[in-house]
Amino acid sequence: MLQIISGKFFDSGKVNELESDAILYSNYSWVAPIKTIVAELRPVDAHGSRIGSYALRYMNRYQPRPPKDIMFLANGDEAVEQFRLLASFHFQSFFHIDRSYVETLCRTQAAHSFDRTIPKAFVPKFFDLAKSGLQPEAAEFPKFVEKVIAMPRKQYRLLISCLAGFFEALEGIGKNFDLAYSVMVYMLEALSKTIVQPSPVWEDYDQNIRSKLDKELSSVDPPTADRVRAVLLNNPHLKLKKRFVNFISTHITDNYFKSEAEGLRFSLAKSETGRALGNLYDARSGYVHELKQVQKHLKQQWIADGDVFHWNNDPYLTFAGLVRLARHVLSSFIDRQPSVEHEEYSWREEIPGIIQLPLAPEYWVGHPKGFRSDQAGRRFSGFIEHLLMHYSKARPAILDLRLLMERIEALAATAKATERLPMLALYWMFNAMISPTDRRPHWETFLDRWRHELEQCSIEIVVIHVVMGHPLPWPPQDCATAFKKYQGLRFNGRAIRLPLLAELAVMGAVANLFLESKEVSMFQSWIDQAILDAAGNKAIQDYLLRCREEGHRIDVQHVLGRPLATDAAHELSEKKPTDVLEEDIRFLAYLKWEAAGRPPNSDIRFWLEAERELRPS
Repeated sequence: MLQIISGKFFDSGKVNELESDAILYSNYSWVAPIKTIVAELRPVDAHGSRIGSYALRYMNRYQPRPPKDIMFLANGDEAVEQFRLLASFHFQSFFHIDRSYVETLCRTQAAHSFDRTIPKAFVPKFFDLAKSGLQPEAAEFPKFVEKVIAMPRKQYRLLISCLAGFFEALEGIGKNFDLAYSVMVYMLEALSKTIVQPSPVWEDYDQNIRSKLDKELSSVDPPTADRVRAVLLNNPHLKLKKRFVNFISTHITDNYFKSEAEGLRFSLAKSETGRALGNLYDARSGYVHELKQVQKHLKQQWIADGDVFHWNNDPYLTFAGLVRLARHVLSSFIDRQPSVEHEEYSWREEIPGIIQLPLAPEYWVGHPKGFRSDQAGRRFSGFIEHLLMHYSKARPAILDLRLLMERIEALAATAKATERLPMLALYWMFNAMISPTDRRPHWETFLDRWRHELEQCSIEIVVIHVVMGHPLPWPPQDCATAFKKYQGLRFNGRAIRLPLLAELAVMGAVANLFLESKEVSMFQSWIDQAILDAAGNKAIQDYLLRCREEGHRIDVQHVLGRPLATDAAHELSEKKPTDVLEEDIRFLAYLKWEAAGRPPNSDIRFWLEAERELRPS
């Protein structure tokens, strides 16, 4: 956000601006305003305070998207957060919006009897109270901010994420030393992914294991030995470790071992850097996979102020050494990035508080423009989803897909078989459910061209039968196989993904088939699966459990959202004629229609019969 309000991505159009302020607190003490390219940091209280107060003034900017954009300005909190990270990193201090939080981090003594890891004892500079600022570092800060803002967007976002991880590790040291240590390594690992994956060589393999393997392979012919080594080197962990070590090694300058190491105890030698980095990565892996703690010695205060600790001749970075290394690598990463004054970038998608959510089906399922055959699965799923949202009504709302039907007729012949099937299923279902006058001319003749495909047992055709109340014409095992195949594919981006109620209804219909074929154990097994998938829907779970215990058929229409036929009929019979609503008549007509096998084009007869029963003359 800080890079966005700098105007780097804006064009020559109108820009909304608002001068904004925030308050920051810090253990860093300075007397004069520091003006950067994006904000000005103004000291508020006297120089030398234990916790200093600063007013941060910045210009919040937003360029509306033409021609209409309802947003005037985005929330600037994220810009403030990013600025405080940059200030904290540059001045090796803590800037934060919460004064008490800074005081807690920079405590000089234990806060309670279990507070055995006081941050100041393990990391120099960052946690010093009333840390006096210096003119050179204050003068360099605007240049530092300008360099960061000028970075390409992709690298800038990575840097901000890494800075957040850097300070989360520092802030966590007093709560969980092992987690804080590992988070710092995670941050370096994320940064290392900016380079191409290098290929490991035999010398990268663990030295102790490598010497044993070399001894064993010495008695094998060289070509075979080389093939064995190649197999051992084709190890994901080894490859990631190699990239980690290579990236950090190439981002360590000579100054790290010279001017930056002056006055430090047990500084890391360049010749042992590779080994220390390998041990660092292994410590991270041990925590990730086993919650394995770091070397206990690293938690001792008398060891903590050095860069490195040696155990069994192996070098291990202390937390202070890890922080110094991480800060150096991050600074080196920043220095090596190109500066880009203006960049074309879709920045609006990254405005804080804005997220992308799927549109409701009624806004996209029926649109014919741009429809392609590979979208058929999602359109079919959306149609089912919308239908079931209204399924409890006697006459569920149906999306208008008439224009889409023409596109399906035009594309079906050239579509792949896997894409044509959901198109045909959508075409069949829509035309079967709407009024005869609105159906496509000769729609049944059109479907007859692919009758063989439509007669196969697939999830598309199974769900049509289930939702429309038709019996499934295939053996139970075929339907079970079709549903399991669907479950294996439903997480693919363009695959069919049925709403949960439709999945439960299909499972119920499959269970009924097993009951009809007297395979009671399979009937119960499928109900058990449906009960577990209906998590959170106690009413359906209780109903399915009752069917299982009593060995009754599952009313699939009830699972989809209809009231049970017996309950609905009883409720209607209790009503007085003057209380009868049109919805009641529709529903009683539906019950009669369903009981009669739902014959086509005869629902008006049931309506009249229902009206006579509910409104006797």
